[in-house]
Amino acid sequence: MRMLLYCFVFFFLLIHSQLSISSSSSSPDHAPQCHPHESSALLQLKTSFKFISPYDDETPVTAVWHKKTNCCTWDRITCDNVTGHVIGLDLFGCSLQGTISSNSTLFKLHHLQVLYLSYNDFRGSLILPEFGKFKNMTSLDLCNSNFSGHVPLEISHLSKLVELRLGGYLGYKVMIGENTFKALSQNLSNLTSFHLVGIDLSSLSPVISFKNFSSLIYIDLDNCKLSRKLLESIFELSNLTVLYLEDNEAPNVSLPTSNRSSALNRLTLRNNTFSIDLPLLLKDIPKSLSSLQLSFSNLVGPLPDNIQFYDSSNHLVHSAPNFTVLILSNNLLNGTIPTWIYALPYLEYLDLSDNQFTGEIIRDFETTSFGETVFLGITPRSTFQSQNLRHLDLSSNKFSGTLELEKLLISKRLAYLDLSSNNISVTFGNTKNYSLDNLEELHLSSCNITEFPHILKSSKILSTLDLSHNQIQGSVPKWLWEVGKNSLDTLDLSHNFLTYIEPLP
Repeated sequence: MRMLLYCFVFFFLLIHSQLSISSSSSSPDHAPQCHPHESSALLQLKTSFKFISPYDDETPVTAVWHKKTNCCTWDRITCDNVTGHVIGLDLFGCSLQGTISSNSTLFKLHHLQVLYLSYNDFRGSLILPEFGKFKNMTSLDLCNSNFSGHVPLEISHLSKLVELRLGGYLGYKVMIGENTFKALSQNLSNLTSFHLVGIDLSSLSPVISFKNFSSLIYIDLDNCKLSRKLLESIFELSNLTVLYLEDNEAPNVSLPTSNRSSALNRLTLRNNTFSIDLPLLLKDIPKSLSSLQLSFSNLVGPLPDNIQFYDSSNHLVHSAPNFTVLILSNNLLNGTIPTWIYALPYLEYLDLSDNQFTGEIIRDFETTSFGETVFLGITPRSTFQSQNLRHLDLSSNKFSGTLELEKLLISKRLAYLDLSSNNISVTFGNTKNYSLDNLEELHLSSCNITEFPHILKSSKILSTLDLSHNQIQGSVPKWLWEVGKNSLDTLDLSHNFLTYIEPLP
């Protein structure tokens, strides 16, 4: 899942950067002149918060905010190049702690267009009606900052909003009333990105719908306890491309299997209690869908074998969806892997871990993570023939037989390899012609290894090496200490039969 985490962080930062006005400070020579009352408001805002960071050497981003300098040159501040008014304040993840009251000088920055306050600690501060006074606001982010209480009706007055982020997974509860939700849907006609993470929507009446949010492209409704009616209205949004529905407790709700947006590109349903008819879901998936995540979704039984794919007009098509990511991990799926999975032409990341599949893997993947999937038989060499393979995780399976490590090293780009906890015996043949210039992590725990892999001699940037729980005997060779000399931070040689380790360099 590590590669997915990297992908998620990259995707979030990409969205954040696209929707925000650049928050980097302007050079003093070219910056507009800040208005004195806005500079004063920012300095008073700075003193209303404490800087709480787990890192001793971290300094607050507001450290360069000084009275005698131009606030348009300060970090996280953006000014209009013509008027000099402060139009952007980005305090995302700044480790600030304190409360925001109705007399906060934040609300004196009347020209704000972009305001990011997420990932701070505002100690249960209410989402105040004053937030609705920023008439030119296009992006408002109050997510995961310990705000509390009801979302005020005044937020619906921000008719220019393109991005709205509320709620979060932290300790305080944010709620939204029916009248406020209706007003948001009627007035925010420009909204393209909507986050209501952790806000309980189960009590909204059946007449409440997402249909009026017709411009929405990106929705995050993790942990919102969605009703069937709300789900149906979400899937009908014609412009929707990204939909996150993780961690929803809705045991009596079925996932809609029709009328889905033909533009949908990414669908994440991780850790839900929805009732999901997987064959119907797969049959009606739009051609545009490239990422589907259904881990921890209580899926049971074999995957359907003879899936026929349909287009948005319900016409039978012969090509599969353009999946690059397919995640079905941590379910109760069993049987063999159906052939249609191997027919997905663009698949880069496949995670079938923690199921009960049997059989063999029969094709190559750019990125492969099978985790604890149950596979039987000798690992087929064809799995590793991709010249572009960068991340391969086959750990905690039931592979058997003998595997020569160099057979996995066709790709010179390989950065991550994990074969731990299988029934295989990994050996090292003639590795003179192999180079591991890009290898960063190697996990070979419980692989019945009897010697140190000489192939590591060519590895220069290795950060993690795990050779634990093997059959290696004798002393640690001196050349091992040259492996990843300036990069290695994790080394595990435990549970072997070593007799001597010289003093570590």
